[in-house]
Amino acid sequence: MWSKKGGAPFKIGAPVSQWKNPTLKENLKNVDCTHLAVPGGLWIYNNTIVEPDGSLIMELNWSHQRIDNIYFYNNLIVAGTLRQYQDQWEKGGSSRYEYVNNRIWWQHTVPLVPSLKPQSLSDSGEVLPGFRKGNFRPAAWSPSAEVPGSPEKFPYVGAYQRGDEEIAPFQVKQENRKGE
Repeated sequence: MWSKKGGAPFKIGAPVSQWKNPTLKENLKNVDCTHLAVPGGLWIYNNTIVEPDGSLIMELNWSHQRIDNIYFYNNLIVAGTLRQYQDQWEKGGSSRYEYVNNRIWWQHTVPLVPSLKPQSLSDSGEVLPGFRKGNFRPAAWSPSAEVPGSPEKFPYVGAYQRGDEEIAPFQVKQENRKGE
């Protein structure tokens, strides 16, 4: 999984403008737009995520919205930083998400989120040594942690689950979207 250079693979949040929308206003009148919860949670697990020039997460509504029950488990991540806003770490959803058993290399800034420190590695070679050449095989076959509620337990961290597996056996050119 990777995004356009300098972007963010995950855009998480609910635009505050929805609370002012005439069609939605009545339904959302008892919902606090600054603190939400995802029904059942949003579980992001066993992925290989590459975005070295951007953020892992783009928080819609800047860092003013807290969203509970978002989980990142067993991912191999190469990212510039956690989110697009580097100040106010005590605020914002991404600093409150649950991060478990990920192997992460941050190209620009190691986030000031206590749970991410032990999951952050100092060299991209410890996570995905060949990512710049399109090789997304992990540096090590690290065992996965169990993901609560998952129908299957994957043996290893990341998208690859065996040495002979191919994720994309040929190069794919991503088409530009209208207006890009």
